[in-house]
Amino acid sequence: MIISELIEGKIRQTDVGAKDFAKEYDIIVVGMGVAGCMAVLSAAKKGLRVLGIDPMNCMGGMCTAGAVFGYYFGSKGGLYEQIDKKVFEMEKKGYAPSTAINPEMKKYILEAEALSNGAVLCYESFLTGVYLEGNKVVGVRWFGPDGEKEAASKVVIDGTGDAFLCQMAGCELKKGRDIDGQGQPFSNALVTLNGDGKV
Repeated sequence: MIISELIEGKIRQTDVGAKDFAKEYDIIVVGMGVAGCMAVLSAAKKGLRVLGIDPMNCMGGMCTAGAVFGYYFGSKGGLYEQIDKKVFEMEKKGYAPSTAINPEMKKYILEAEALSNGAVLCYESFLTGVYLEGNKVVGVRWFGPDGEKEAASKVVIDGTGDAFLCQMAGCELKKGRDIDGQGQPFSNALVTLNGDGKV
């Protein structure tokens, strides 16, 4: 087995031989932002053993801590709408009503849903290495409030938003769109109707 690390922008891979992990999960999600939090919830709701790791102190990323409370031309339906419905239901009970999705309430609902379905969450935690067997990521190492930890997993999902886990694993990456290499910035979608009533 190999531990792959990113040190001063360069990949360093070290053979660590056979390794026994104290903890093993079905799925580890590194980065619990907009996409990663839904991966954690979806897997946990299926009864899988799930670990979520994030450098922030909450789930949701840009849709909670990042103050982007709308969805940029998002598709209708799905788990995020179920979560948003629960947020609105809590607001109706008199908890911090708002005109958009309440980010603090959404943090609470996301975490409550994850924990009630058995997910383990590690906040303020930073990925420091990935364990590889061949070209497959089979575990991760991170540093958080409880010190350095590591765990094995059948599946590891990179939800970092900038492919940090994949970069650390030595994957070939492509950044941005073909025309200029730039990415789509986060933005609140402004929806208006034109004269004939179409969006």
